[in-house]
Amino acid sequence: MHGDVANTGSTGESGNAHFYGTASNPLETSLAKISWDMRVIMDGSNPNNARVTEVDYNHTCFPSHIIKVQEYTVYYYGPPRSDPTYVAGCLVFQQGKIIGTSKPNK
Repeated sequence: MHGDVANTGSTGESGNAHFYGTASNPLETSLAKISWDMRVIMDGSNPNNARVTEVDYNHTCFPSHIIKVQEYTVYYYGPPRSDPTYVAGCLVFQQGKIIGTSKPNK
């Protein structure tokens, strides 16, 4: 996994964290890769109410993906199936990528 963090805003009170990478099971074919590219955007302009304002996501449709900030889940995806056909489509053929933006705290 790789990641980088950047401060934004005039005083650096807000920022974003970017996590990305690929992985595969060393005991299986390296063609079946899990991939993710996630960005969490945070607003800390009010220190008494710092919050995650946006999660941009792009990942394989298997396995589950979750992002927690402190004890709060700000993004969760659970695959609808786990049969071999679905898993092979997700990991070997990279079908059904999950791409989008969520706004957990409006």
